[in-house]
Amino acid sequence: MERLSLGNLIPFHSPKSTAMKQLPDKTSKLLTLRQRKYCQARANGFNQAQAYLSAGYKPSSPINANKNAHNLEKHPDVAQYLARLREESFAKDVMSLQEKRSMLARIARTSPSEVDATSPICQEYAEEIDASGNVKRKVKLPSKIEAIRTDNQMAGHDWKNQQEEETNPFLFLVNFFGNGSQLPPKTFEAEIIKG
Repeated sequence: MERLSLGNLIPFHSPKSTAMKQLPDKTSKLLTLRQRKYCQARANGFNQAQAYLSAGYKPSSPINANKNAHNLEKHPDVAQYLARLREESFAKDVMSLQEKRSMLARIARTSPSEVDATSPICQEYAEEIDASGNVKRKVKLPSKIEAIRTDNQMAGHDWKNQQEEETNPFLFLVNFFGNGSQLPPKTFEAEIIKG
């Protein structure tokens, strides 16, 4: 029976990767090849009984497969290895801040005419063909305003507390030439003279 130390290179085969993974040597206990295969199957989404059978174990009955798999997961080394594989898988699937902001930018910038049923920002898609053969497309997209608002929050922009001077670029002139103690008018009349 093949036995491997957790500190050695252990091949980890998943649908996404066939690369060798280096696990830290946290224990001197050893995993068997079947235990390792069981953990890999569980980390790839198999239920306990499926993982137990796919690892090469031969239970006396299907009920025993579940019971034996449950007991196998209680083994400290198996539990530690399985937790490590799940953590690595989760880390690959989590979106980075840049990915999230990129998706929000895509939502804000994409025209509905550019979206089809396979677009990652398409929430609903339907096509109707009328009697004369014209195709009418219905596309539901996330809110562009909400995407911009969320991106502003992620970027640390707080537009609610923005000063009035920042929204009215001419207010500083009114304050400079005016009394400053009086509130400036909300509207201005201006005449443009071409010379």
